[in-house]
Amino acid sequence: MNSLIQLKNVTKEYPMGKVTVQALRGVDLSLERGRYYSIVGPSGSGKSTLLHILGCMDLPTGGEVWVNGRQVNGMSEAALTAIRAQEIGFVFQSFHLSPILTVLENVAIALRFLGANKAEAESRARDWLKRVGLGHRLGHYPAELSGGERQRAAVARAVVKNPGLILADEPTGNLDSRTGREIIELMRAINREARTTIVQVTHDREIASLSDEIITLRDGEVVQ
Repeated sequence: MNSLIQLKNVTKEYPMGKVTVQALRGVDLSLERGRYYSIVGPSGSGKSTLLHILGCMDLPTGGEVWVNGRQVNGMSEAALTAIRAQEIGFVFQSFHLSPILTVLENVAIALRFLGANKAEAESRARDWLKRVGLGHRLGHYPAELSGGERQRAAVARAVVKNPGLILADEPTGNLDSRTGREIIELMRAINREARTTIVQVTHDREIASLSDEIITLRDGEVVQ
């Protein structure tokens, strides 16, 4: 099978006082290995909820979620943490870089969590930072970088462990249009070279048009 992730009749509900909010309503979805996807839709349509479920950061209220041939429903938190750490890279709108670590340390820490020694982790981190154009910024701290440079560091951190899946939540949201397009072109190159599946949430239709497939959500349902 070429599917990396499958969702079958997935629902997600959130209790809000006396009211239950249905964030996802019977979502069926199959994501193929090596493709680049964009999730779009109006505010409140369920985009972030869907991304969290794809990343094993949240579990559905109903339905089935399969990741790499394994049904994650019912898995322990330890097992879900292992999947996130080993198989999924994350890129966030607000970068989520530690301000007390250098750029090199921010990227290397992803490998240190997986048991790599310091020399190996920093060697691989250095290689990826050079590939994303930050070879001259290794010893700098996030506060000393531009927004585009911080997002490049975040991309390097996401890919340094060679994940099969990268999830990006509004990766260009805090960037100007030119820099945002550069980040998407960088992720697109990684997708093509490493055959890494990438799923991004974006409100920008121009950015979405650069992907292989656009998934449109409305009121918690896939409509296109």
